[in-house]
Amino acid sequence: MKALNILIEASGSLTSTAMISAIKAAGHRVCGSDISDFNAAAHLCDDFIIMPRANDAHLWEHTQELLIKHHIDVVIPTLDESLLGWSMRRTKLAREGIAVFISPPRTIQTFLDKWKTYRFFRAHNIPTPKTALFTHHGVLKPRFGRGGAGITILSKTQLEQYYTDLTGGGAK
Repeated sequence: MKALNILIEASGSLTSTAMISAIKAAGHRVCGSDISDFNAAAHLCDDFIIMPRANDAHLWEHTQELLIKHHIDVVIPTLDESLLGWSMRRTKLAREGIAVFISPPRTIQTFLDKWKTYRFFRAHNIPTPKTALFTHHGVLKPRFGRGGAGITILSKTQLEQYYTDLTGGGAK
């Protein structure tokens, strides 16, 4: 079996070291990537690519060029913000001989949105805590995002003002 050259996207994350070790133990080469080489993966991988930033107007064109230049066979996307982009380009990259291990766009769109995920689980009888788009428990959590970013805890006064603003002074 040919050793594959496997790229781990955003390999500067804490969980990447376990993936790097597992891929190497399976006899494959690991190429790390991130927007900076100031991380452990840059030193643990067989190769490392400094990737374009998400706001780069030519992000995906540059990314494809880098994948080809570094002879990448397989991509393992890990960054929430780029999952949909990888998914939408999976077929195009396959024509270049690059496999992207990712779900279809519809699946990505569902599971990046906490409300859509909840509705999917409920529709398929998968146990999940009850949730709502708007509740009055003093905690506001964005539909999109990860790692607790954007969670806001409101005082009773802030909560009352929030619902006054939301309902135009109506019932709480």
